[in-house]
Amino acid sequence: MATILKIGGSVITDKDSEGVIFYDVLERLLGELQDYRGQHTDDDIYLIHGGGSYGHQAVQLMEKNELTAEGVHRAVCRLNTVVVEYAKKVGIDIETHAPFDNCTFAKGEHQYNIDRLWDKLKAVTEEKKVALTFGDMIPDDSGGHFVISGDMMAVLFAEKLLSPDKPHPRIIMVTNVDGVYDKNPDLYEDAKLIHEIRNGEKIDVEYENSVTDVTRGMKGKVGLLRNRAAKQGVISHIINGKNADNLKRALNNDYSFGTLILPNGEH
Repeated sequence: MATILKIGGSVITDKDSEGVIFYDVLERLLGELQDYRGQHTDDDIYLIHGGGSYGHQAVQLMEKNELTAEGVHRAVCRLNTVVVEYAKKVGIDIETHAPFDNCTFAKGEHQYNIDRLWDKLKAVTEEKKVALTFGDMIPDDSGGHFVISGDMMAVLFAEKLLSPDKPHPRIIMVTNVDGVYDKNPDLYEDAKLIHEIRNGEKIDVEYENSVTDVTRGMKGKVGLLRNRAAKQGVISHIINGKNADNLKRALNNDYSFGTLILPNGEH
């Protein structure tokens, strides 16, 4: 089995305040992952973290020509260093590889090439370590750079793992909200949680993203998971990482909370 676990930057950093890390949340989430790994040694773990305030604000500076793509990469690497430090602190055997040096983007075809990164991460899991990467900048075919988000990598990894003779991988998205709502719960008291979304199903959702989110927030997340992952039979689970034990429950296949993005016909 393979689990693709994406920890959103909004869970472990304050997206509106540069360089602020929620160390207690980060350590707790990694501890829950390590507890699970101790009982499920056969599960290959691909861990992705978002850029949070390190990445999103840096990209905005780049768009104003106040920072280079290399500067954005260095910013998200600083967060990655902290994630690795805390993973080792809780006992996780982990190895990280950056997209910056291992992926490219073809603008004309809107196509990501992650083969080099994938080969490195797959080799890490074969050594029974947790394979780690993160949202980053990658070179494109026009001589510039393009954002590759953690959400996009989660779906691309799932597609790499699809095999007719193996169980489908699963995706767990750890966010700072309880799941997908019909409207922004921070703005509307009557917002309702949507427990299940299926590929091809029309849903009535009003998306409103933070101005500091350069990866299209929940709208982009749901679109990728529904239209690409679920379409190919992959189940995704969006949960709130701020609540203790939510990740542990999701890792142990407790689907009674959060939002499930399901293939058609899946129950």
